[in-house]
Order: sequence, then C-alpha cells, then structure tokens
Amino acid sequence: MRYKFILLEGGDCVGKSTIGRQLYEYITTHEVVLTREPGGSPGAEDIRKLVLEGEIGRWNKETELLLFFAARMNHLEKLIIPSLQAGKVVITDRFDLSTWVFQAETRPELHDLFFQMHQRVWNQLFPWISKAKGILLDAPAEVVLERMVTRTGGKDRMEAVDKKTISRRRDSYIDAAELKPGYDIVDASQENHQVFKEILTILDL
Repeated sequence: MRYKFILLEGGDCVGKSTIGRQLYEYITTHEVVLTREPGGSPGAEDIRKLVLEGEIGRWNKETELLLFFAARMNHLEKLIIPSLQAGKVVITDRFDLSTWVFQAETRPELHDLFFQMHQRVWNQLFPWISKAKGILLDAPAEVVLERMVTRTGGKDRMEAVDKKTISRRRDSYIDAAELKPGYDIVDASQENHQVFKEILTILDL
C-alpha cells in the first residue's frame, strides 16, 4: 500500500467513523488498526473521559489543550508507532487538525503551545510521514445539523453547538487542510458510496 497512516478528519456527523469502518473491512492486503482520538490506547481513553465528559469549564483552555496532546502522545507510544513498525496500516478517526480547530485556532494565546506540541508529535512520526495521508471530510453546516437530528446516542459537550459554530469550524478545517501537505478534501455531503469511491481513489486502493 502507498499509505500506511490514514488520518480521517472533519467535524461531527461527516462520516469519519463510517468511512473508517469501511476502509478497515476493504483493506485485506495488510493487517489494519482502526483507532480514534482522543483515545485509542488505555491511557488515552482515560484522558478522553476527562476532556469530553463533565461540565463545560472544568478545565481552562491551556490545560485542555495539553490533555489532548497528552492523550496523543500516549496513543502514539502505545498503539500507533508500534503498529506502523510492525507493518500494519493505521486508520485514525481524528488527529491534529481536529485539535487545532476545536482547542487552539480561536485562541491566539495558545498557538505557540499548539505548534510546539504539534512538532513533537510529528518528530515522532517522521519515519512514516511519506506514508501518511490526511482526508478531510467536508459538509455544509445545514447537512451536519440535519444529520445530528437523526443521529442516535447522546452528544458530548464538544458536539453541543449551533450552526454558526459548525460553520466556523468547517472553515477552519478547510483552511488548515489547504495549508497542510498531504491532505485531500472530500465532499462528505454526497451519498456514502460516492464518498467511499473517491477516498479509494485518493488512497490508490
């Protein structure tokens, strides 16, 4: 396979989890690890509970950002890097673009901290950068809100948002993906089979 580390990015209800599962079942030439962020390893899953559950304002913004990176570093150490070293394909539902959009982009005072931690992450991933491919699943706020209405299960506090916030996050994702090498943007408002077909083409599968 051309790509061994596949990053599925995008806001809520754009189909990241669905596409991840489809790729997991489709790729048969390699062992595949399907994971998510925050989380993916036991330590990172513990941190996930700290940041996604509980009252808003439980952590200040700097602490929250550091918790997300703490989860990522544990995820890298315990799951992602060992899997890549073993020749496996790793598919992750969210990674660094989501941390930028949700925790840092609107807070200029945190930008330096974000980029410092971001660089530490990618230094660890350096041997596999050429094998990494990011895919941003993009959909208009109207589509996302319609899907949220029909989505089963509860929302965590990161999802309790309005149309304006969804639109702002969408713009942030697009701006970040256009600036970051290795990312392709896919129209996630299409039917699932069309989205999946386009992603297979991007991944040369």
